[in-house]
Amino acid sequence: MSQTKIIKSKPYINKIVIKKIAEPMRNSLEDDFDFEGYPEAKDRVQRYYDGEWFEMGITAEAEIWKDYNNPNNKFSQIWGTVHSGGIWGIESDSEERYIKENIEEQIDELKEILKELNIEVPENVDIEEVEESEWVSAYLAKATKRKD
Repeated sequence: MSQTKIIKSKPYINKIVIKKIAEPMRNSLEDDFDFEGYPEAKDRVQRYYDGEWFEMGITAEAEIWKDYNNPNNKFSQIWGTVHSGGIWGIESDSEERYIKENIEEQIDELKEILKELNIEVPENVDIEEVEESEWVSAYLAKATKRKD
């Protein structure tokens, strides 16, 4: 009886996923700031409660895969997910340039982590952006209730 030789690949990633995650609404922004003399700040907070903007975080993540290949069966097995530390407190109505800068920083941070794990990131790796819409929907629903 002959033994089947199992061939293992190096760990790899297929894509990087950028997640924009809405933070839960804070109940009392007014407690954080004395608005006297700053009417524009008070107006900004009111627009927050009205659901015109929200705070969000941005993180980059990648699934690490490793192939196991034998003559009878080939399959891929995920090892785990690695993600950047993330950046939080970004206002959803920030300039697009600012949001893109933060996305790039998170991608660079993730690539550095993958490099430390000795996982090569392809030059043309796919980058997919995902908005965590459940949080956004919950936020907007809560903001709508406050208006009523």
